[in-house]
Amino acid sequence: MDVTGVNSGAEMATIFLARYLAKKGARVVVYAQLKGAPGTEVGVEYRDLGPSFDVKSAISEISSEGEYHLISAGRAVPVFESQGDANCLKRFLISHDRSGNDTGISPTVLCHNLDRVICVSHAQAKVFTDAGAPSDKVTVIHNGVDHELFPAGDIETRDLHKLVFVGALVQDKGLHLLIESFCQLKAKYPKLSLDIYGSADLWARDEIFDVDDIQRRVPDIVFHGKAPQSVISESYQKAGITVVPSIWFDPFPLVSIEAQTTGCPVVTFDMGGLKEGVIHGESGLVLEEVTADNLTRGIDQILSQPELQRSMSKVALEKQRPYFDWGRVADSVLELCGAAPAADAPGSAMGGILLETM
Repeated sequence: MDVTGVNSGAEMATIFLARYLAKKGARVVVYAQLKGAPGTEVGVEYRDLGPSFDVKSAISEISSEGEYHLISAGRAVPVFESQGDANCLKRFLISHDRSGNDTGISPTVLCHNLDRVICVSHAQAKVFTDAGAPSDKVTVIHNGVDHELFPAGDIETRDLHKLVFVGALVQDKGLHLLIESFCQLKAKYPKLSLDIYGSADLWARDEIFDVDDIQRRVPDIVFHGKAPQSVISESYQKAGITVVPSIWFDPFPLVSIEAQTTGCPVVTFDMGGLKEGVIHGESGLVLEEVTADNLTRGIDQILSQPELQRSMSKVALEKQRPYFDWGRVADSVLELCGAAPAADAPGSAMGGILLETM
């Protein structure tokens, strides 16, 4: 985890949740394998698990400081390491994965040992319950957006022919389909452009795209590599459409909701929890058939109707922006903890550990 740099979506979700829990008055300590020195950032204390991923020592250390709520991001290990610790008030696991077994242990066994699994979409919750998790131990809390970092853009200053892709440059994210669609649409819309942000190493994968070759052969495609959130936010504010062409079970990516929060319509496939973050036909399009041709038709449907594009931007700001807020997420987590500390009382009611293991 790079606390002030570029991370995967799950890591960014952990960082934002930690910040907003702290804003609500909770004392929050995040243990992770850090890229950089431990310290305090935006009200959150970050401590390094080290190369050995020493969760046992982390649990012992935080317990020595008093009572706490354990919030483990993605893995079951911290839940079991905290067993028998009287200072651990409640145990939660937040999952950003597509399989219940991605935690390292079956949901049936896992739920015997924690208070709640927090899923980021109803589609993901179904994966857990289908795998044996009791429904009364599974709660859905959709991800949020930092509104200060992702302000609303002005529809009048948008380049309606600019497409944006943000994410890991891996097969799962479907960028190859978007590039194929872009090539099909470029003949009809000569001013069409595509800005691509991300890298395969966000998922510790090898590169699958020859970036230089694509940029040479296809006009107006630009690969920007990994970029800070501020740069991506500015791109959303200026773009006409953000495309999220995931071809795998994507639980609930931040890209889609962050883009809409700025007023940028989204085109995506009906994969995993993606449709839960888009109002189909109003703030964007959710496409059933996962093909390049269908993606082309969907993007073309919006590009060919500038008034529809403007209307989608307006709906995204009016309906999506108020809901997708990390403050709402933090309130929901605090409610599960049985604590609602006042925003003006830092450190008052909750010691939190978020163990980032991605």
